[in-house]
Amino acid sequence: MSEQNLPNESKGTVLVVDDDHSFRVLLQRWLTNAGYTTELFADGESCLAALGQLIPAAVCLDLSLPGSGGLAVLETLRAHQP
Repeated sequence: MSEQNLPNESKGTVLVVDDDHSFRVLLQRWLTNAGYTTELFADGESCLAALGQLIPAAVCLDLSLPGSGGLAVLETLRAHQP
């Protein structure tokens, strides 16, 4: 499940994919303060499942994710949204 934060005027949506909850929240705060909307995911599978509903401006992706791993997620992200 994703966590969402919507500032008044967003510069775009940034996906934050990391299995460390504290790091996700830290990045969310930084990005929100910089004017971005954030979508947070604890694993690659949940991020990829949400791609049909999202058009991200950028992705902050942990390459050492459990499960399919960050590089596999990156390949799928690039294929979906080059």
